Amino acid sequence: FVPFSVEQLQAYKDITNARYDWRLLLEDTGAKLLMVSTLDQPDLQEALSASEDWCGLYRDDLAVIYQRGACKP
Repeated sequence: FVPFSVEQLQAYKDITNARYDWRLLLEDTGAKLLMVSTLDQPDLQEALSASEDWCGLYRDDLAVIYQRGACKP
């Protein structure tokens, strides 16, 4: 039993690897918070760090938590 469709799994991989359309795929999920693994999702973490659409709220050795929206000064 696989709880996710092939399309959902492919979208997850594309977002995780920060493929060219990762922003659109992520927008389609409606996610407002993300917990990104620093070890397993370095491409996504780099893309989110460079994005003005996501703000890093917390970081440790294992993960970074991002919130949708610009960081407030």
